[in-house]
Amino acid sequence: MVVSLSEKIFLSKNFHYYKYRGIFFCFNSVLGGYAILNRNTFTWLKNFSTNNKRDKNINLKKDDKKIIYELLRRHILIKRDRWNKEQNLIFVKRNRTKIDFLKGNKLSLLGFCVTDKCNFHCSYCIKRKSDSWFRCRQNNLTWKLAKKRLDEFVPMVLKNKSKIITVGFGGGEPLLAFDLIKKSVFYIKERLRGKKVIKFSITTNAGLVNEKIAKFLSLNNFSVGISMDGLKSVNDVTRKYPNNIGTFDDIVRGLRVLLKHFKAKRRERITISAVITSNNVGLVDTGFLNFLRKLGIKKIFIEPDI
Repeated sequence: MVVSLSEKIFLSKNFHYYKYRGIFFCFNSVLGGYAILNRNTFTWLKNFSTNNKRDKNINLKKDDKKIIYELLRRHILIKRDRWNKEQNLIFVKRNRTKIDFLKGNKLSLLGFCVTDKCNFHCSYCIKRKSDSWFRCRQNNLTWKLAKKRLDEFVPMVLKNKSKIITVGFGGGEPLLAFDLIKKSVFYIKERLRGKKVIKFSITTNAGLVNEKIAKFLSLNNFSVGISMDGLKSVNDVTRKYPNNIGTFDDIVRGLRVLLKHFKAKRRERITISAVITSNNVGLVDTGFLNFLRKLGIKKIFIEPDI
Protein backbone atom coordinates (compact mmCIF):
# COMPACT_ATOMS: atom_id res chain seq x y z
CA MET A 1 0.00 0.00 0.00
CA VAL A 2 1.34 3.43 -0.96
CA VAL A 3 0.11 6.71 0.54
CA SER A 4 1.03 10.33 -0.09
CA LEU A 5 1.16 13.22 2.32
CA SER A 6 -0.64 16.33 1.06
CA GLU A 7 1.86 18.74 2.65
CA LYS A 8 5.62 19.04 2.34
CA ILE A 9 7.54 17.83 5.37
CA PHE A 10 10.94 19.09 6.47
CA LEU A 11 13.56 18.23 9.04
CA SER A 12 13.46 20.94 11.71
CA LYS A 13 16.22 23.52 11.56
CA ASN A 14 16.47 23.06 15.32
CA PHE A 15 17.08 19.31 14.98
CA HIS A 16 20.03 17.97 17.00
CA TYR A 17 21.12 14.50 17.97
CA TYR A 18 23.59 12.57 20.10
CA LYS A 19 24.76 9.10 19.22
CA TYR A 20 25.56 6.47 21.83
CA ARG A 21 26.17 2.79 21.04
CA GLY A 22 24.14 2.84 17.85
CA ILE A 23 21.20 4.72 19.40
CA PHE A 24 20.36 8.26 18.30
CA PHE A 25 18.87 10.67 20.83
CA CYS A 26 17.17 13.32 18.68
CA PHE A 27 15.54 16.52 19.87
CA ASN A 28 14.23 19.94 18.86
CA SER A 29 16.36 22.49 20.73
CA VAL A 30 13.62 25.14 20.63
CA LEU A 31 10.37 23.24 21.17
CA GLY A 32 11.74 20.45 23.32
CA GLY A 33 10.36 17.44 21.47
CA TYR A 34 12.58 14.35 21.45
CA ALA A 35 12.77 10.91 19.89
CA ILE A 36 15.02 7.88 20.43
CA LEU A 37 15.81 6.20 17.10
CA ASN A 38 17.77 3.17 16.03
CA ARG A 39 20.31 3.42 13.22
CA ASN A 40 17.90 2.31 10.46
CA THR A 41 15.17 4.79 11.39
CA PHE A 42 17.71 7.58 11.81
CA THR A 43 19.15 6.87 8.33
CA TRP A 44 15.63 6.78 6.90
CA LEU A 45 14.89 10.14 8.55
CA LYS A 46 17.99 11.80 7.09
CA ASN A 47 17.35 10.37 3.61
CA PHE A 48 13.68 11.32 3.62
CA SER A 49 14.44 14.86 4.73
CA THR A 50 17.17 15.34 2.13
CA ASN A 51 14.97 14.07 -0.69
CA ASN A 52 12.01 16.12 0.45
CA LYS A 53 14.01 19.34 0.41
CA ARG A 54 14.80 18.70 -3.26
CA ASP A 55 11.08 18.97 -3.91
CA LYS A 56 10.73 15.45 -5.21
CA ASN A 57 7.42 13.61 -4.99
CA ILE A 58 7.86 11.07 -2.24
CA ASN A 59 5.69 7.97 -2.08
CA LEU A 60 5.43 6.65 1.42
CA LYS A 61 4.68 3.20 2.72
CA LYS A 62 2.13 2.83 5.50
CA ASP A 63 4.81 2.25 8.14
CA ASP A 64 6.69 5.33 6.95
CA LYS A 65 3.57 7.41 7.43
CA LYS A 66 3.27 6.26 11.04
CA ILE A 67 6.88 7.26 11.68
CA ILE A 68 6.33 10.69 10.12
CA TYR A 69 3.27 11.43 12.22
CA GLU A 70 5.15 10.47 15.37
CA LEU A 71 8.15 12.65 14.45
CA LEU A 72 5.82 15.53 13.62
CA ARG A 73 4.26 15.19 17.06
CA ARG A 74 7.71 15.37 18.62
CA HIS A 75 8.76 18.37 16.45
CA ILE A 76 11.62 16.50 14.79
CA LEU A 77 9.87 16.92 11.44
CA ILE A 78 7.73 19.99 10.69
CA LYS A 79 5.19 20.90 8.05
CA ARG A 80 5.92 23.56 5.44
CA ASP A 81 3.51 26.07 7.01
CA ARG A 82 5.70 26.05 10.11
CA TRP A 83 8.98 26.44 8.25
CA ASN A 84 10.91 29.34 9.81
CA LYS A 85 8.08 29.77 12.34
CA GLU A 86 9.09 27.32 15.03
CA GLN A 87 10.04 30.00 17.52
CA ASN A 88 6.59 31.53 17.12
CA LEU A 89 5.09 28.24 18.27
CA ILE A 90 6.60 28.89 21.71
CA PHE A 91 4.42 31.97 22.05
CA VAL A 92 1.37 30.11 20.71
CA LYS A 93 1.89 27.40 23.34
CA ARG A 94 2.46 29.98 26.04
CA ASN A 95 -0.76 31.82 25.19
CA ARG A 96 -2.75 28.57 25.18
CA THR A 97 -1.31 27.68 28.56
CA LYS A 98 -2.09 31.16 29.88
CA ILE A 99 -5.71 30.91 28.69
CA ASP A 100 -6.13 27.48 30.27
CA PHE A 101 -4.54 28.81 33.45
CA LEU A 102 -6.84 31.82 33.69
CA LYS A 103 -9.91 29.74 32.98
CA GLY A 104 -8.79 27.04 35.38
CA ASN A 105 -10.01 24.43 32.92
CA LYS A 106 -6.94 22.22 33.03
CA LEU A 107 -5.18 23.47 36.12
CA SER A 108 -4.43 20.62 38.48
CA LEU A 109 -0.82 21.21 39.54
CA LEU A 110 0.89 23.93 41.55
CA GLY A 111 4.66 23.80 41.95
CA PHE A 112 6.70 25.76 44.46
CA CYS A 113 10.42 26.48 44.40
CA VAL A 114 10.64 26.98 48.15
CA THR A 115 14.33 27.89 48.26
CA ASP A 116 17.29 28.53 45.98
CA LYS A 117 19.68 27.21 48.63
CA CYS A 118 21.09 23.69 48.77
CA ASN A 119 23.20 21.77 51.26
CA PHE A 120 24.88 19.82 48.42
CA HIS A 121 27.38 21.19 45.89
CA CYS A 122 26.97 18.88 42.86
CA SER A 123 29.45 19.57 40.07
CA TYR A 124 26.87 19.51 37.24
CA CYS A 125 24.16 21.54 39.02
CA ILE A 126 22.92 24.15 36.57
CA LYS A 127 21.44 26.19 39.42
CA ARG A 128 24.80 26.41 41.17
CA LYS A 129 26.51 27.38 37.91
CA SER A 130 23.96 30.08 37.11
CA ASP A 131 24.32 31.55 40.60
CA SER A 132 28.06 31.69 40.05
CA TRP A 133 27.84 33.17 36.55
CA PHE A 134 25.18 35.78 37.31
CA ARG A 135 25.89 36.30 41.02
CA CYS A 136 22.27 35.53 41.86
CA ARG A 137 21.01 35.94 45.39
CA GLN A 138 19.77 32.77 47.03
CA ASN A 139 16.25 33.42 48.28
CA ASN A 140 13.62 31.55 50.25
CA LEU A 141 9.92 31.58 49.41
CA THR A 142 7.98 33.57 52.00
CA TRP A 143 4.78 32.32 53.59
CA LYS A 144 3.02 35.52 52.47
CA LEU A 145 3.72 34.74 48.80
CA ALA A 146 3.02 31.01 49.17
CA LYS A 147 -0.36 31.72 50.79
CA LYS A 148 -1.20 34.20 48.04
CA ARG A 149 -0.51 31.60 45.34
CA LEU A 150 -2.51 28.95 47.21
CA ASP A 151 -5.44 31.36 47.55
CA GLU A 152 -5.32 31.94 43.78
CA PHE A 153 -5.02 28.22 43.10
CA VAL A 154 -8.05 27.08 45.09
CA PRO A 155 -10.86 28.81 43.13
CA MET A 156 -9.23 27.80 39.84
CA VAL A 157 -9.06 24.10 40.64
CA LEU A 158 -12.61 24.14 41.97
CA LYS A 159 -13.67 24.92 38.37
CA ASN A 160 -11.75 21.88 37.17
CA LYS A 161 -13.63 18.60 36.79
CA SER A 162 -10.56 16.65 37.85
CA LYS A 163 -10.96 15.17 41.32
CA ILE A 164 -7.20 14.97 41.92
CA ILE A 165 -4.77 17.88 42.23
CA THR A 166 -1.06 17.93 43.02
CA VAL A 167 1.05 20.45 44.93
CA GLY A 168 4.80 20.04 44.45
CA PHE A 169 7.84 21.38 46.28
CA GLY A 170 11.32 21.77 44.84
CA GLY A 171 14.42 23.91 45.11
CA GLY A 172 17.38 24.10 45.68
CA GLU A 173 16.88 21.64 48.50
CA PRO A 174 13.27 22.10 49.65
CA LEU A 175 13.77 20.43 53.04
CA LEU A 176 15.80 23.49 54.05
CA ALA A 177 12.37 25.18 54.18
CA PHE A 178 10.51 22.29 55.79
CA ASP A 179 8.44 24.54 58.09
CA LEU A 180 7.07 26.40 55.04
CA ILE A 181 6.22 23.10 53.36
CA LYS A 182 4.30 21.92 56.43
CA LYS A 183 2.41 25.19 56.66
CA SER A 184 1.49 25.05 52.96
CA VAL A 185 0.32 21.42 53.18
CA PHE A 186 -1.94 22.03 56.18
CA TYR A 187 -3.34 25.21 54.60
CA ILE A 188 -4.29 23.73 51.21
CA LYS A 189 -5.76 20.61 52.86
CA GLU A 190 -7.98 22.80 55.01
CA ARG A 191 -9.09 24.94 52.05
CA LEU A 192 -10.01 21.93 49.88
CA ARG A 193 -11.16 19.49 52.54
CA GLY A 194 -13.76 17.13 51.04
CA LYS A 195 -13.67 18.89 47.66
CA LYS A 196 -10.54 17.45 46.00
CA VAL A 197 -8.11 14.62 46.50
CA ILE A 198 -4.76 16.31 47.14
CA LYS A 199 -1.46 14.67 46.33
CA PHE A 200 1.90 16.18 47.19
CA SER A 201 5.33 15.74 45.65
CA ILE A 202 8.84 16.74 46.62
CA THR A 203 12.23 16.48 44.94
CA THR A 204 15.01 16.15 47.49
CA ASN A 205 18.57 14.92 47.87
CA ALA A 206 17.47 13.11 51.09
CA GLY A 207 20.47 14.40 53.01
CA LEU A 208 18.26 16.19 55.55
CA VAL A 209 15.62 13.48 55.97
CA ASN A 210 15.00 12.44 59.58
CA GLU A 211 12.26 10.50 61.39
CA LYS A 212 10.03 13.56 61.77
CA ILE A 213 10.25 14.54 58.10
CA ALA A 214 9.80 10.98 56.81
CA LYS A 215 6.69 10.48 58.95
CA PHE A 216 5.19 13.76 57.73
CA LEU A 217 5.81 12.93 54.06
CA SER A 218 4.31 9.48 54.42
CA LEU A 219 1.18 10.57 56.29
CA ASN A 220 0.46 13.39 53.84
CA ASN A 221 0.42 11.35 50.63
CA PHE A 222 3.76 12.61 49.27
CA SER A 223 5.59 11.23 46.27
CA VAL A 224 9.32 11.60 46.87
CA GLY A 225 11.95 11.92 44.15
CA ILE A 226 15.53 11.39 45.32
CA SER A 227 18.70 12.08 43.35
CA MET A 228 21.46 9.46 43.47
CA ASP A 229 23.95 8.89 40.67
CA GLY A 230 25.27 5.40 41.39
CA LEU A 231 27.02 3.47 44.12
CA LYS A 232 29.36 5.33 46.47
CA SER A 233 32.44 5.35 44.21
CA VAL A 234 30.36 6.75 41.33
CA ASN A 235 27.91 9.04 43.14
CA ASP A 236 30.57 10.81 45.18
CA VAL A 237 32.52 11.90 42.11
CA THR A 238 29.90 14.55 41.30
CA ARG A 239 27.45 14.72 44.22
CA LYS A 240 29.43 16.31 47.04
CA TYR A 241 29.12 18.73 49.93
CA PRO A 242 30.74 22.19 49.63
CA ASN A 243 33.70 20.81 51.65
CA ASN A 244 34.22 18.19 48.89
CA ILE A 245 33.02 15.24 51.01
CA GLY A 246 30.83 12.71 49.22
CA THR A 247 27.09 12.53 49.85
CA PHE A 248 26.30 8.85 49.23
CA ASP A 249 26.20 7.72 52.86
CA ASP A 250 23.82 10.51 53.87
CA ILE A 251 21.56 9.90 50.86
CA VAL A 252 21.26 6.20 51.74
CA ARG A 253 20.68 7.01 55.41
CA GLY A 254 17.82 9.37 54.50
CA LEU A 255 16.45 6.86 52.00
CA ARG A 256 16.37 4.10 54.63
CA VAL A 257 14.45 6.36 57.02
CA LEU A 258 11.91 7.13 54.30
CA LEU A 259 11.50 3.44 53.45
CA LYS A 260 10.90 2.71 57.12
CA HIS A 261 7.82 4.98 57.07
CA PHE A 262 6.68 4.30 53.50
CA LYS A 263 5.62 0.70 53.98
CA ALA A 264 4.16 -1.79 51.46
CA LYS A 265 2.42 -0.05 48.53
CA ARG A 266 3.49 3.39 49.69
CA ARG A 267 7.05 2.58 48.66
CA GLU A 268 6.01 3.00 45.03
CA ARG A 269 5.87 6.72 45.78
CA ILE A 270 9.66 6.84 46.29
CA THR A 271 11.67 7.10 43.09
CA ILE A 272 15.37 7.53 42.34
CA SER A 273 16.72 9.83 39.64
CA ALA A 274 20.22 9.13 38.35
CA VAL A 275 21.91 11.84 36.30
CA ILE A 276 24.22 10.44 33.63
CA THR A 277 27.25 12.61 32.90
CA SER A 278 30.63 12.07 31.27
CA ASN A 279 31.92 11.06 34.72
CA ASN A 280 29.61 8.11 35.25
CA VAL A 281 28.30 7.05 31.84
CA GLY A 282 28.69 3.28 31.64
CA LEU A 283 29.22 3.04 35.42
CA VAL A 284 25.55 3.08 36.46
CA ASP A 285 25.25 -0.67 36.12
CA THR A 286 23.20 -3.58 37.38
CA GLY A 287 25.08 -3.46 40.69
CA PHE A 288 23.49 -0.07 41.41
CA LEU A 289 20.07 -1.30 40.28
CA ASN A 290 20.31 -4.42 42.43
CA PHE A 291 21.35 -2.29 45.41
CA LEU A 292 18.22 -0.13 45.03
CA ARG A 293 16.00 -3.15 44.50
CA LYS A 294 17.21 -4.77 47.72
CA LEU A 295 16.45 -1.55 49.59
CA GLY A 296 12.87 -1.69 48.29
CA ILE A 297 12.99 0.89 45.46
CA LYS A 298 10.76 0.02 42.51
CA LYS A 299 11.28 2.98 40.16
CA ILE A 300 14.38 4.70 38.83
CA PHE A 301 14.63 7.45 36.23
CA ILE A 302 17.75 7.97 34.13
CA GLU A 303 18.37 11.62 33.23
CA PRO A 304 21.20 12.30 30.75
CA ASP A 305 23.01 15.60 31.29
CA ILE A 306 23.97 16.59 27.74
